[in-house]
Amino acid sequence: MKEFRTTLDDRSARKVTRAAKRMGVTVPEYLRNLIKRAHTETKKEQLERIDREGYLRFPVTPDEFPFAEKDRVWPE
Repeated sequence: MKEFRTTLDDRSARKVTRAAKRMGVTVPEYLRNLIKRAHTETKKEQLERIDREGYLRFPVTPDEFPFAEKDRVWPE
């Protein structure tokens, strides 16, 4: 495991400490979880952006899905 040192302003430090306490974890554990979630969200946003760009480059054509919405039967 690597160690990183950083400085937080007093307000942020208090918020982090309170949040960690509420969750019943240590401050380092809270920060590790926060970083992990941020990476997951960033990856998700990247994949959504790539998907969106793909549809912009290659839009769905009218004949791509040969069935009409009204013809679909959805289970109740």
